[in-house]
Amino acid sequence: MMKKLYNLLTFLILSAVVYTSCTPDKYDLEKTDIKSEDLVEGIAYTITHDTENPNIVYLTSLMESNYQSLWSHPQGRSQTQKDTLKIAFPGVYKVLFGVNTRGGVVFAADSAEFVIDEFYSGFVDHILWTNLTGGVGHEKTWRLDYGSYGLAAGPLTYCEPQTTWDEWQAGTASIGWAPAWVGNEWIIEEADKDSRMTFSLIDGAEITTHKVTEGVDEEGTFSLDVDNHTITTTDATILRSNNFIANATNWNQNLAILELTENQLMVGVRRTNDEGDYLYVWNFVSDEYAENYVPEDLPDPEPILPDGWQDDVAKVVSYDIKWVLSPETPFNWANLDGSLMNGDWVSPETYPDWTGFNATIPETYSNFSLTTNSQDNTVEMVLPDGTESSGTFELDEKGIYTFSGVTPEFNICSWVNLSTTAENQWRILSIEKNLSGDVTGMWVGALSTEKPEYMCYKLVPQMGNSEADASGTELDVDNTKLLFGNLEDNNDKFRIEIYNEYGDTQSAPPVVPADVVFENSIEITFTLQGITLLDGAAGSYKTAIQMADADWSISDWGDGTGAGETTITGDGTYTVSWTPSSPYETALVFCVDVVDLIPDLSDLTAVSVTVDKVVMY
Repeated sequence: MMKKLYNLLTFLILSAVVYTSCTPDKYDLEKTDIKSEDLVEGIAYTITHDTENPNIVYLTSLMESNYQSLWSHPQGRSQTQKDTLKIAFPGVYKVLFGVNTRGGVVFAADSAEFVIDEFYSGFVDHILWTNLTGGVGHEKTWRLDYGSYGLAAGPLTYCEPQTTWDEWQAGTASIGWAPAWVGNEWIIEEADKDSRMTFSLIDGAEITTHKVTEGVDEEGTFSLDVDNHTITTTDATILRSNNFIANATNWNQNLAILELTENQLMVGVRRTNDEGDYLYVWNFVSDEYAENYVPEDLPDPEPILPDGWQDDVAKVVSYDIKWVLSPETPFNWANLDGSLMNGDWVSPETYPDWTGFNATIPETYSNFSLTTNSQDNTVEMVLPDGTESSGTFELDEKGIYTFSGVTPEFNICSWVNLSTTAENQWRILSIEKNLSGDVTGMWVGALSTEKPEYMCYKLVPQMGNSEADASGTELDVDNTKLLFGNLEDNNDKFRIEIYNEYGDTQSAPPVVPADVVFENSIEITFTLQGITLLDGAAGSYKTAIQMADADWSISDWGDGTGAGETTITGDGTYTVSWTPSSPYETALVFCVDVVDLIPDLSDLTAVSVTVDKVVMY
């Protein structure tokens, strides 16, 4: 059966070619130096068949190189001086040739025709063609995968812009987000469950679509590049969501294929709007597979905690250990198996703007603590506003905490809240350890009632996780070498300098910098005497540790506030602490800063400081 004649659409070119030279030229864009009658086959361009394989057709422009060639042909559109078509099916085909001139786009008055006499299977004899279409003489229909067939979580997966077939097949692709449709219905309307697209190899490589929410039915052609794993469509586009159409400028040319099996198709479209470059990967499932799919009766996945986790947690909580909310990664979302949905959120700077979290937020919840004791299962809680409560807890064999008498609940930032479930429960989703095997943090989650996911929070212990760690390692401090006072003239901080590579303690250090080594946290107890304030002074001042290790890879450097801070109100003994994100080795800068105290002191020379104890855990 001869292939039907293609009705080819002309290009819509919105801008003219601008020519430049050493001196500016002025062109009248209303005038052209080429007319449609000039663009004749054999004079302006040629159509030739390969001598060895006549199913290969060469389109060659004979125009001067300063004219950009425009082709509309059975396998799409192009803008090259020479194009090569590989056509498997016999038929009469049309080519429309045009050029970009200084006066605009000019197309030939008529299309030219060429004939393919015989079918050549070599161009479509590949497993990817077969998986997409069902093979020569067949067609296959696909629908969007709403997460109902055990293949994809939902219709859309976000991937890094340059994600390739090879990365996806090797399991090394960087997935930004793979949301389930349930709970994220804004992605695409439910009506598009009835949308369909069909790829056919019956009379040629043709695509037809039925798009419910777009309200269109399309007929076009497609080509598949099995070497580069891309697909190009003409006069039709893949199924998609109305909400995303304006976010990408290219829905046709060389779309990335990440997966193409008998039952699953994944096609990536590059985002080009002001949100930044990203790859929208649309997930499809074959109609036949979807219609015959019977889900296995499997239980929901659950977090898998490491062997001995009960002992790990019991060691942490056996000594009235204070848990605080991580200042670096306080919240996230997790799948039912406990895996984080946003694994690349590792610091305040990496949280997206829509979360409302940034480096200033941890100060607002720095007073929060949850102190637990596994010997009597008691718990004491302090909320960010200072509200205190006490109660008990249970921890079952699945890692589910159930609290009584305390209800951890407060606003972290913007619309993000810390809370437990309606049953006042958290589930341990994962446990983090350092190189010594000590627990340095754990993710706990509250199961959503609307989506198959957890809202989760990272708690970090402020003390060690064994009897030796509970007492810690005390650091020797020579108070005769201690420096304190207004040590920086560009701020109003009262600084207690225990060691500073860039200060006067560098030559006469109160501590041995190489001895400042700890896995979990550090705690400094110090005594102030002689503090007399001016009339009308604030009377209370935030105080916290400021530290950096030998190569600045681990540091707590800012405004003297944060988790582990305290408040100075006058003479007395105070304790501050700090829990780094990873083990700390060798001090470069080691200070305690009292914010805004200097202007309020009536006599700075009367103040004395002693560091009573520095304990590392």
